[in-house]
Amino acid sequence: MYTLTELSSQYGRLSRNLYRRMRVIRAEAAREEDPSEAYLLRRQADMLREMWRETRDTSQLLAHYYDGVPRCGGDDESPAQES
Repeated sequence: MYTLTELSSQYGRLSRNLYRRMRVIRAEAAREEDPSEAYLLRRQADMLREMWRETRDTSQLLAHYYDGVPRCGGDDESPAQES
C-alpha cells in the first residue's frame, strides 16, 4: 500500500515523462514534411497533453489532499469566545 505522498511522487514522475514525450512529438510534427504524418503526430501530442494534465493535477491533489482539513480533536472548529 502506498501513502498519498508516494502516489503523488509517482504521478509527478509520470507527468514529467509525459510532458517530455509530448514536446518531442510536437517537435517531430513541426519537422514532418508529410501533412498527414504531421497531423497524426499532432493528434498524438494532443492525447499526451490531456494525459499530462490529468496526471499533473492528480499529483497535486494527492500532495495536498489533507491541506486545510481540520485534525480530529483540534480547535479549528471551536466557536469564537465572546468577551
